[in-house]
Amino acid sequence: MKNLDIDYHFYGVSPHLQTNPAHVFALLGVLHSYSEDYLVYLSHINVDLPHAPNFQNAQTIKLTAIICDKEFMSIETLTFRGVPAQCYETVGREFAKFLTKYNDRVYCEKQKPFSIPE
Repeated sequence: MKNLDIDYHFYGVSPHLQTNPAHVFALLGVLHSYSEDYLVYLSHINVDLPHAPNFQNAQTIKLTAIICDKEFMSIETLTFRGVPAQCYETVGREFAKFLTKYNDRVYCEKQKPFSIPE
């Protein structure tokens, strides 16, 4: 029997990344609230042209994400400029802050591994 780790809704997100909103948002482009009443999704990414970067492997982007309700009615637009890790981390943090107004939280649950028989 081969043991396979369940991933985040079978989209290929490893279990060790599933509980970090920034990782889930960066890999899937969407985060849901625990109540399923709200979500934030990646709307646009614009890549800034490189201009004498200070560090190797660093790129500046402008990221736009939209918070909406379960009927996909836009509530708030988030726009950030920075390296991708900074932008994804900030989206996760801002979405969590938004949800506290509604006594809700970001849905990021680590799924337990399961086995599939051969």
